[in-house]
Formats: sequence, C-alpha cells, structure tokens
Amino acid sequence: MTIVDYILSNGQAGLLDINLNNKQKVLSASSSTIIMKDYSVHMLSGRPREGQTPEQVRDFLMEQIMELKLGNFPDWMIPAIVTNLRMEQEQSFENNRSRASAMLNAELTGVSYERAVKRIDRLSKINKQQVIDFVRKWYGDNHVVVFKRTGVDENVVKVVKPTITPVATNSEMKSEFVKRILDAKVNEILPVFIDFDKDITIGKLKGGIPVFMIKNTENKLFSLTYSFDMGAAHDRRWPVITQYLNFLATDQFTSAQIQEEFYKLGCSFSASAGEDEMSISLDGIADNFIGALTLLESILAGPKSDEKALSNLIDDILKKRANARLNKGQILARATYAMYGPSSAATYQLSERRIKGVERK
Repeated sequence: MTIVDYILSNGQAGLLDINLNNKQKVLSASSSTIIMKDYSVHMLSGRPREGQTPEQVRDFLMEQIMELKLGNFPDWMIPAIVTNLRMEQEQSFENNRSRASAMLNAELTGVSYERAVKRIDRLSKINKQQVIDFVRKWYGDNHVVVFKRTGVDENVVKVVKPTITPVATNSEMKSEFVKRILDAKVNEILPVFIDFDKDITIGKLKGGIPVFMIKNTENKLFSLTYSFDMGAAHDRRWPVITQYLNFLATDQFTSAQIQEEFYKLGCSFSASAGEDEMSISLDGIADNFIGALTLLESILAGPKSDEKALSNLIDDILKKRANARLNKGQILARATYAMYGPSSAATYQLSERRIKGVERK
C-alpha cells in the first residue's frame, strides 16, 4: 500500500501529480495512508476547480486507480520511490522527535524493531506486477466516498451526547521500564555556541554574491537555497511567479518531465515568496547534487512559458481565495488586518483585476 500511495502521489512524479495537478485538471489532488495495527486506510482526496463538481473530481481520482490496474506507470517509478523513501527517512531522522516517533509507531503497531528498520529494504524487493496484482485485488468497490459541500444540510441527524463514565487512573504507579528511565544517570547537556568565523565557510560567486556553507556530517543529503532580498512587499507578483515555476518547461523537458527527472534523482526544488524575501530551494541526495543543480539552473536560465498553464494557475488562485472566504479559520487568520488596516501584510496580494493582467513572460 505504501508503494501504491507513492505511485499515485509523491509531490513530483506520481500519477495524481502528473495527470491531474500538473495538467491542472483539478484544483488539487493527493493520496495518503493511515497505517494502524489491525486495519489501515488509503485515502484519495481532491478539490474541484471553478465550475467542476465533486463527482467529476471523484471520477478523475478513480481513473488513476484504473491506470494502476492496467500497469500504466513507468518501470523506473518503484526504484525511484525507494530512493526517495530512503531520503525522506534520512531527513526525518535528523531530529530526535522523528526517531522517537518511529520507535513509538513500531511499538503501537506491534512491529519488531528489526522488522521496522528493514522496512525500506523490503519495499525495494516489490516489483511492478506485484503492485498491479495488489491493486486489482484490493481496490474495487469497497470504498467510501465523502463529499464536502457548502450550504446548510437540512437532513443532519442529531445524536444525544451520552454520559461519560469517569475513568479511575493509576498515575502514581510506574512500570519497571519507566523506573529504569527515571533512575538512569545522564550527563548534563551543555550548550554549543556557533562560531560564525569557524563553523561557516564563506565564499563569493561572480558579481560578489556571498555563499555560506556548512558541511553536512549527519547524513548523505544536501540542501541549497538561493535567497533574494525582495518579496511581496516589493512586488506583489512574486508569490504568483514562484507558483508558476512549477509549470515552466525548457527546450529539453516539459514541466511534467522536469518533475520526473528530479524524482529519479531523489531531489526536489521549491520556491516561495514572503513579505521581504524570496527563496528557491534544492534538496536531495548528495551524490546527485550536480545533476539536480544543472537541471534547476536550466529551468532558471531558459524557461519556456505556458499561456494555458498560467491562465489555469490564475483561475485556481482566485478559486482558492473564494474557498478561503467560506472558511472561518482562514478569515480569523486575517486578524492582522483588524490591527494594521490597509498596511497589513494580508494585503500583499494582487487584486483580481491585476492578477488577471500578469504578463506572460
């Protein structure tokens, strides 16, 4: 199920990513799993574009399940998924919370520690035909479809809240395991202060552009970020432009092929624009750094615009704004406008009229 989940959606080259999100057939589509001890859940979700019905989104999602049953996914996909799963695990294990969570999940699901640490090795042995057979066996009419619609449902059934029986706790008791933890002698953790002159290597590119580098001694991953001292407060088009980067092609690759190439390398790029800073980040496996950087530079140096993709992106941005106006949580998030008025950072976005006039170059 994990492999099926990643074939459908991995943020870059999955069937939902390429066939629905990249082609802008829906506002968004995703796949996720909940792994539990007795039963697990695989969920597909999607949001309709302007003028679409939830039923149409459902049909799009089910079409991708049929693609799996027919084996219509590339042979390189499963090895690439395994590569990216190893990278994700390396990244997550950089912090103690994720390490502890991995051990906790193994305990809760009754999986031995030895089996848990060899999970990705087992996934690497799964072949394409096994995936096809698995989907054909388990992904039939045995699913539930839930639609979320706007408006008031007049047929809601009220349930009387039952009385909750108080539960007597034994918080004063301690297991032998907890006692060993509490009685263990540990060394005091001392703070480590960064010496910027020694711990950070500083260099310069052509034009005097500064470069700051720290060698990664934790694992075999890299992270590179281009930072620009400008953002939405300087030009309100930047947030739109950073989203548009995901739909640009080059002379060599289409936008979908670019995402596939990054995924094969176990790397990814992203762009974002804040109030006063814009950044483009590249992350992934260190051995593939040169290939990933070359690919990213080709996008930045020779992008090919797509009129239809930009028009669809603008329509989707406006649709998301309309959806946000129906979400009380989103409305409350704009509380800064109540404090700062027209000067609030919440106003750092293009009006509908101006966003429709964004130049296609």
